Amino acid sequence: MTIKNARDEAIKKLTNSPTAPLDADVLLSHTIKRSKSFLLAHRNDNLTDAQYGAFMSAIEKRKTGLAVAYITGHKEFYKLDFIVTQDVLVPKPDTETLVEKAVESIKEIVRNKTSSTAKAVRTAEAAKQNEGRQTDGTLRIADICTGSGCVGIAAARELNECGIFCELTLTDISSRALEIAKQNAERLLTKAQFERTAFVSSDLLNALSPGTRFDAILANPPYVPSDETTELLKDGRGEPRIALDGDADSALGVRQSSDGLAITRRLAAQAYEHLVQGGMLFLESGEYNAEGAALLMKKAGFIRVETHCDLSGSPRVTTGVR
Repeated sequence: MTIKNARDEAIKKLTNSPTAPLDADVLLSHTIKRSKSFLLAHRNDNLTDAQYGAFMSAIEKRKTGLAVAYITGHKEFYKLDFIVTQDVLVPKPDTETLVEKAVESIKEIVRNKTSSTAKAVRTAEAAKQNEGRQTDGTLRIADICTGSGCVGIAAARELNECGIFCELTLTDISSRALEIAKQNAERLLTKAQFERTAFVSSDLLNALSPGTRFDAILANPPYVPSDETTELLKDGRGEPRIALDGDADSALGVRQSSDGLAITRRLAAQAYEHLVQGGMLFLESGEYNAEGAALLMKKAGFIRVETHCDLSGSPRVTTGVR
């Protein structure tokens, strides 16, 4: 069986996938440990029986609707290769907007700090508001509902490449998701960065001490309405419902909303309390409830609240300043 024939066979089998050719290429590349350009240049090469069998097994899994990333165990995000399992969401291109906005704003914060010549003695109130801020110039950043860790890790790595070092805190309610985040951090961050990264099993920021403060909080919480989550998961993609359903808030005990913002309601208030004065929250939401997320941030006390669109033009990330 040649590479070309196996690929053609796979595409014919994937009648339920809108991206059958791409799926076939990714799964075949993964199976034979070769690049997609290799497949094209060597399309008449023969696969071994073991390679063909493994490829068809992967195609059968894809036919059930299971996400390609769960079959390969990897997903590219922000030009980085992340390990993924069914304990975490598959990183989405839309979420790269969250990282971009955070990095852009944090770089501006650092520039302002560097250029500032104000050396006035802090008042007692200012000192209280900035309790927990690092005194060595290191920024403190948190990624809440971290999942695979893709948001926080990508942001920290990008900042480090710009000469900005940060202490990173990754939190998730799922211990299994947190373990995946830890694996990714160890693989993708420098040794120094990894050693200053904390992995906290927590329902949002509940497990953090009241005095803990961050310069920036990034979050991609569950924000899909429950009914829509049910419809999404019918395709067999295999993503964890807990990471999607924004109405199923464990703190509420029972479903008390239908807009997907139950978790965001708590998160906005908690994030405000855990930011230094002038610190920023970067929050992802859906295009259908971005306006509601912005209102919740304003209600929590944030100022300069703005919503930014992703590459497709849909409202995706809302930012605010404490």
